[in-house]
Amino acid sequence: MPCGAVQRQNILDGRYVGRLAPYGYAKSPKDCRKLIVDEEFAPVVRQIFELASAGEGVFPIARLLCENGIDPPSHRNHAKGFNTSEKLLGSKYWKHSIVKNILTDRVYVGDMVQGKTRTVNGKQIDVPKSEWVCVENTHEPIIDRVLFERVQIRFQNITEKMTSEILSMLLKYSEVVFGKYLRLERIASDTNNLTAQELREINQNLDRDGRMLKSLYESLVSGLLTSDEFVKMKSDYEVRIAYLSNRADELRNQNYQNKANAAEYMDFTDAVIAITKNRELTAEIVDKLVDNVIIRSDKSFEITFNFADEIREVRRCG
Repeated sequence: MPCGAVQRQNILDGRYVGRLAPYGYAKSPKDCRKLIVDEEFAPVVRQIFELASAGEGVFPIARLLCENGIDPPSHRNHAKGFNTSEKLLGSKYWKHSIVKNILTDRVYVGDMVQGKTRTVNGKQIDVPKSEWVCVENTHEPIIDRVLFERVQIRFQNITEKMTSEILSMLLKYSEVVFGKYLRLERIASDTNNLTAQELREINQNLDRDGRMLKSLYESLVSGLLTSDEFVKMKSDYEVRIAYLSNRADELRNQNYQNKANAAEYMDFTDAVIAITKNRELTAEIVDKLVDNVIIRSDKSFEITFNFADEIREVRRCG
């Protein structure tokens, strides 16, 4: 039977075909297609669901896990030797998208949902949800179905309202991001022109002073300068050369920082362009633009953006 057909049959039979076990589980040493509970990390999964059930959102949960020093899944896999590639290690911090994936994955109630992607012409593409394969009760659950469904209902309601609020605010402040980027780009451009001119002058002076310093030795050897005169003039040139060299380093660092600031805000700008064009949010866009979301007990929201300083300035100026 072809390899693809074997994998498809394993999926239909509810046998696990992933390379790495889901967070909170491990592959059975007796059968690599069978999942068993990993008692070291299963309590973290239970904590995530309990926090969500109690009213916490994905952002606060991710932050709490980081504050408690709990490694995210990629670092768990690396520590256990399942993933030795540093390139795949990822961030050492929990992201809200990881928390969201855990909270919506039926694997934690003992069901196996697979076939979410397929390979076409060497590329992996997403499969419509209607075509996913779900086989129930294939392994030991970490949480019960009542808790899972309670979280799904609450999570869906909050997500629709969190997403709507973020989208509305990002559209409102889109000009703030554009304006900031244009200012940073102009500063980088203006500074680059000024520093380029000053650097040319510095290099000319360094070249001239270097030649003069060399000529001092020749004058000393030929007797045109006394030892005292040589020491004094040599010291003056060395001080001047050191100053010019340090100033050149400062200018290059300033130039680099200005370009880095503009490049960082270019990410914000690209994200906002995508929002204004498509009127929708993605996890990648939220990661770029949103620093934190706090959901209060009365269901109200407080959203902190990565360009909060600019928003405060706009509000202050009316």
